[in-house]
Order: sequence, then C-alpha cells, then structure tokens
Amino acid sequence: MTELLEQAIAKLKTLPATEQDAIAAMILAELEDERRWDEAFARSPDILAKLAADAMAEYRAGKTHVSMSQNLRQVIMYRDEDGYWIVECPSLKGCISQGNTKEEALLNIKEAISGYVTVLKEDGLLVPENNFDR
Repeated sequence: MTELLEQAIAKLKTLPATEQDAIAAMILAELEDERRWDEAFARSPDILAKLAADAMAEYRAGKTHVSMSQNLRQVIMYRDEDGYWIVECPSLKGCISQGNTKEEALLNIKEAISGYVTVLKEDGLLVPENNFDR
C-alpha cells in the first residue's frame, strides 16, 4: 500500500460509519467502472483500427474532406451521483446537458451547443471562441 493511500485510510477511519460506507461505495464503484473501461478498450483495438483504415480509404478516394467545423467545441463529461452522464461546454457559459448513456449525453450537448450558438447569432451577440485545452 502506498503512503498516500495509508494517509487517506487513516483519515477515513476518523469519519462516522455512514460517511466511511459512502466513500467506500464511491471507491468501489470507480474501481468497477475502470475495470469495465479496461475490458471495453481491450476488446476494441481491432474495431478502432478498422474504422481508422476505412476512414483513411474514404479520404484517399476523395469521398471525404478534412474541415474544422465552426461548431467543434471542447466538452467535459462526467457522471453525477444519480448515474446520469453530464456534459458541459466550458466555452459557452451555462451550456450543459445530460443523458442516460454517454452517447445520449453527447447527442444532447450537440443539440444544446447548436441552439446556444443560433440564439446568440439571432440576437446579434458575439459567439465565444472555441477553447481547446491541450
């Protein structure tokens, strides 16, 4: 066990049992989530490689083109305490959405971003620049 984990456990021991159980449940859920992600990624390299190869073949055949969309925005996705996926667009203050699945949340935030930008343009307001952290 690492020193940092030992310190965390020592602090946890001072909390009431209900808080200890709540934190333990969060840790176990996070570990299970990580395990499932690891399994999903372990199964997907061939699928991802095929998708990439197909995309490059389409590009080389002139069926696609590279373009940076004006609507391309960085988003932050996380799970809330009720299990919903929350997605926020930091460059558009207050632009937030959710979904039962990651896919649903992403579809919803795309719609929210589009509506947000449309209303700004209709009202003659400045559309904030896209922000991309690296």
